[in-house]
Amino acid sequence: MQISNLSAPDATISAEQVEYIAWYVYKNAGIVLGPEKRYLMQGRLTSLCRTAGYASIAELLQALSGKAPQIETMVIDSLTTHETSWFRDQKPFSAMEKVILPRLADSKNNKTLNIWCAACSTGQEAYSIAMLMKEVGLFDGWNVCIHAIDISQKVINQAKTGEYSHLEVGRGLPERYMAKYFNQNGNTWHIKSEIRRMVQFSTFRLNADSYSLGPFDLVFCRNVLIYFDAETKTRILTNIHKTLMPGGLLMIGGSEVILGLDDLYEQVRIQDVTVYANKESHTVWQNVAA
Repeated sequence: MQISNLSAPDATISAEQVEYIAWYVYKNAGIVLGPEKRYLMQGRLTSLCRTAGYASIAELLQALSGKAPQIETMVIDSLTTHETSWFRDQKPFSAMEKVILPRLADSKNNKTLNIWCAACSTGQEAYSIAMLMKEVGLFDGWNVCIHAIDISQKVINQAKTGEYSHLEVGRGLPERYMAKYFNQNGNTWHIKSEIRRMVQFSTFRLNADSYSLGPFDLVFCRNVLIYFDAETKTRILTNIHKTLMPGGLLMIGGSEVILGLDDLYEQVRIQDVTVYANKESHTVWQNVAA
C-alpha cells in the first residue's frame, strides 16, 4: 500500500496514516484495527517514538515503509493487545482440573502430553496451566510440554524470564500458588524452575497460511479470535484443527464462537464450559462426568 503523506508534519495522526497503519498491521499480523482505534494508534506510536528515538509518528512511518525489520517488530508489538492474568476466567481451569486432565491422564498410554497456549502474552496463562498440572498430581514422570506462542518478541522475552512485579502477580494468582511456586526478591516475583521447565516460549504468527506445529492434546486459543476478521479466523481455526490429536480439545474464550466449521469441530459441554473436539473423534468427550 502506498500513501502520499506518511511524512505529513501534523502533530496528530492523519486519516491516511491511520489507514496505512491499519493495513500494515492486518497484512503482517492479521489483526483488524478500525478507524475507531485512531487515538489508540496515536498514543501507542507516540510512546514508541520516544522509546525508539523518532521525532514524530510521520518519521516512524517513513522508517516503517522502508521495511526496517526492527521497526516492523516494534510497531506490531506496540499495537497488539497483551491483556492477560493468572487463571483468567476461572471456569475453564476448573473444568481442566476436575474433568479434562484426569481424562487425559487415564487415556494416554505413552505418558506424553502436549498443550498449546496460543497468544500467550507475558506467560501468565501458560504458567497457570503448568501450576494446575502440578496441583492435580497426575503427571509425575510424564513428558509434559506446554508450547506457548505470541506474535510479540517483547512479551515472549518477559515470559521466558518468569519474573513478575507485585502488581502482576496480584492479578488472579491465588496466594497459596504464590507461596508454593514463586520466589520473592524485593518487589519482583520469580516463578520456580520446576514450572518454567514445563513451558517452551517462541514467537509465532497465528494468521500464517499453515502451521508446522503439533500434534496437541489440548489447545488454548482464548480471547484472541475477537481481534481477527472472519476470513482470518476461519483460517486460524482450520489450521488449529490440523494440529489436534484424535480426541484433542480446543478451548476458546467464553465470548467467542466457532461458526461455519461444523465439518471440523463438535461442541462438547464440560461443566459450565463449552469446548470443541475433533468432529471425527468427539465421542471421546461425550457424556464426561460433570
